Amino acid sequence: KMSNPEQIQGWLESMVTMAGELYGAIVALTVGVALYAAAAIFQRVGRQREGQPPGRLADFRFSDHLGWVAVLSLAVVLIPKLVALKLAATNILVVSAALYALRGIAVCVFFLEVVGGGGFLLSLLIAVIIFVMLPVVIGGAVVLGVLDTGLNFRRRWMVKPPTGE
Repeated sequence: KMSNPEQIQGWLESMVTMAGELYGAIVALTVGVALYAAAAIFQRVGRQREGQPPGRLADFRFSDHLGWVAVLSLAVVLIPKLVALKLAATNILVVSAALYALRGIAVCVFFLEVVGGGGFLLSLLIAVIIFVMLPVVIGGAVVLGVLDTGLNFRRRWMVKPPTGE
């Protein structure tokens, strides 16, 4: 409970400091989202469509080798002697975590497509769960994205089990 003005001021100052330290990651993520939105809008309303339109969210993947970038940046953050590189590694780690979270969300969207969507009530329930438990949902999406890198859930769910004929 933050009812003391000094506590609120300290919290706001820490948020400003964190936003300043993560400025590179914030800019990279914002530019990525803006470029995706611009490509989608251009494909939708442009007269001359050049290039391929953005793909579906359920098909979102990236190279598994990107995991090594996340591992190396996590190692730099955790090793105390590499303090000089810690800020850059933290920004790289935030961008990597966002990409893995997006991959985890893509797995969830694919799963919902496989089971048939679920309709309005399931969508409302999922929205309420996301709103109430946002940190847990984001962490779960990152973990699911990392697991999908090695286990490739979408490929496994597309393969139909053999029927006994």
